[in-house]
Amino acid sequence: VSFMIMASEAISLYMKLVVVLGRNIPHFVMKATLISWVTPIFIVLFCFAPNYENYVSDHFCRAFNIPYYIGMVVPFLIIYIFNWIIFFIIIFSLLHKTWTSKNFKKHENISFVRQQ
Repeated sequence: VSFMIMASEAISLYMKLVVVLGRNIPHFVMKATLISWVTPIFIVLFCFAPNYENYVSDHFCRAFNIPYYIGMVVPFLIIYIFNWIIFFIIIFSLLHKTWTSKNFKKHENISFVRQQ
């Protein structure tokens, strides 16, 4: 659940920092929360419905073998990589905005000097 909430926070930051005046998703927090809580249920059902004994051990209370990788490692890696991609998109777009505003100001100053 916490991994999915991290991904929805990345989308929320992207929408607030990059798509400031663009398209607004109504009830975004409610939809993101619902998706963040429902999606892990399907992962758990997919991993442990075929054989619940993959979760049983004498020493640890966690998944083992293939369900461990499908239920923990793969979703973590997907969301982790997704968060890095969103991070780089946000940084690139913010830097691009500052670069274009600096270039615009340079050209604006040059045209103002030429008019006088």
